[in-house]
Amino acid sequence: MRHWVQPSAPEPASVHRGLKLGDQLQVLVELYRRHARLLLTIAAVVQIPYAIVASMITAPLMDRFLRLSEELNLDLESPGPPGLTASLSPAPQTTGGPWWAEVTSQQMELLGSSLLLLALLALVGAIATTLAAGALAYAVSRLLEGLPVTVRSTYRETLRKVLSLAGIVMLPLVAMVVIVAAWCTIALVLGAAAGETMATGEGGLAALLLLIWIVGLVAAVIFISIRWAVATPSVMLEDRRAASALGHSWRLVAGDSWRVLGIVLLVGIAQTVLVTAVAELGRALFGLINADLVAGAVAQTLFSGLGGIIFGPILPIALTVLFYDLAARREGRPMPPMLRAA
Repeated sequence: MRHWVQPSAPEPASVHRGLKLGDQLQVLVELYRRHARLLLTIAAVVQIPYAIVASMITAPLMDRFLRLSEELNLDLESPGPPGLTASLSPAPQTTGGPWWAEVTSQQMELLGSSLLLLALLALVGAIATTLAAGALAYAVSRLLEGLPVTVRSTYRETLRKVLSLAGIVMLPLVAMVVIVAAWCTIALVLGAAAGETMATGEGGLAALLLLIWIVGLVAAVIFISIRWAVATPSVMLEDRRAASALGHSWRLVAGDSWRVLGIVLLVGIAQTVLVTAVAELGRALFGLINADLVAGAVAQTLFSGLGGIIFGPILPIALTVLFYDLAARREGRPMPPMLRAA
């Protein structure tokens, strides 16, 4: 499929004025209800292998965190990362010094291997999320258009565009790293200034500037993420390359950033809560049988995969519907039949 070209003079009757939030949510629920088997199967193709691989990484990762906490005389109050709720709190020290001053080279090596495993888990999760999001966006677009779609055809199309999908993950990641690095450099300067002036009792202004700078960083990251929110549907529906899809998403969301932010937050938080609830339920049920923290962490990871299968399609459906809505508002693009009827 080539990029959709905006007509030079669309007929007024053919231009859809967009969907209200209630209409979009209604379409989301209706799509999920009608095509749950297909959507859940598409999600399962990615989530099942991901859950297995993630559990294989989680077991040694949790074991390392436990060993590190014992060697550093820390209390591990609850299961740790990833998808786990970790809380490391220092236990009373017997040597009189802070625990980080007593870290040995062996403990640093243990910490380093833990961080590598954590990074590997994040990478696996990013790959799984990207593939699932692309596949679901394609399937949802076919369903909205009233066209036939199967799990096989969905992933055949997704794999054909996998480099572009990877690009819309890597390019924003590089951009975010550059932004955060620049922001943190300035924050360190402000922090140093605050520290120096605190000694003289005049550090209030520098500390305030540092706080404003940190809040600004968070706001900038959120703003950029929202402007790129519909890049995946742009890749899958219009056969765009990564940079083109990101640019197209940026233009579509322009002027509607607050509305898009609200929709993404509403749907994203709902999906996260539901997936987390399934994961926590799995950990709680497993804890009744086996109190081992490592085994509990693995169980939580596996149940998180189950939650991803059941509720993972929610956000991709919402973003695909949102893409059509924004394209209709900005470019006069015709709505698919199911959305015209909404």
